[in-house]
Amino acid sequence: MITTELDRAAAGHGLRYAPDPASAALSTIGGNIATNAGGLRCAKYGVTRDSVLGLEAVLSDGTVVRTGRRTVKGVTGYDLTALLTGSEGTLAVITSATLRLRPVPVATATLAAYFASFEAAAEASYALTRAGVEPALAELVDGPVLGAVDPALRERGAALLLVQCDSAGAAIEAEAVSRLLAPLATTVETTADPVEAEALLAARRLALPALERLGRPLIEDIAVPRSRLAEAAREIRAVSARHDVPVFTSPSRTRRTGTSTRSSSWTRRCPASPARPGRQRVRSSRWPCGWAAR
Repeated sequence: MITTELDRAAAGHGLRYAPDPASAALSTIGGNIATNAGGLRCAKYGVTRDSVLGLEAVLSDGTVVRTGRRTVKGVTGYDLTALLTGSEGTLAVITSATLRLRPVPVATATLAAYFASFEAAAEASYALTRAGVEPALAELVDGPVLGAVDPALRERGAALLLVQCDSAGAAIEAEAVSRLLAPLATTVETTADPVEAEALLAARRLALPALERLGRPLIEDIAVPRSRLAEAAREIRAVSARHDVPVFTSPSRTRRTGTSTRSSSWTRRCPASPARPGRQRVRSSRWPCGWAAR
């Protein structure tokens, strides 16, 4: 089943599937579980593993196993559901899943803030953490990614921070977020309209397809503390310049691990960045900035 199809079916009952991968229109539930996919709303609701209650799976010898529990509380025994989620088929083939659905929020408010630099946007994102704000979504897109999605977006700023609040007091929370972002941002837009919100989020959802049009991307995920996101961005830029490889970054604020930064680079010549005469394009197999790959 495609992720958006599940979400659409749940909506008919006033519910929704909280994980929201950028590729929701294409990704399957089975694929999400196999890879423990994240999503735009992981800032508040966690990743796929947090929404899987039970599994049916087939082991390598053909044995069918069922994991999970039928009670609200479960504190004993091994958590085999969590173990299988994200195992990418190495432990078993998942054939069925019981998923957690949540009530559709009574209200949402989405903000799009543009910044003159990626570092300013990173500092603004950390300001939300310091203020104790827990948005449902917090995604940061850098200038090169914006340019790949739509050059008109790149003209609006060097980075875009998308924030969505979905509590009962979403409008009040959005006002607080806007006040925090305004001193650092060049512009801040807010909408409570779901259609307008989805249009704003398109810049993040279209990031990977836009980059794939430029060449074959190599995608790496690293995890850094939110307080050091700006520092990480500067180091990634230095790596890009040092090896003459275009690098595009799109950090996502996660609930437990801080900030996960997805960086895409190329191992072959890319139309957007022609190789310089006499130089060979190379890629470092390790990030020299001291943060562990996720």
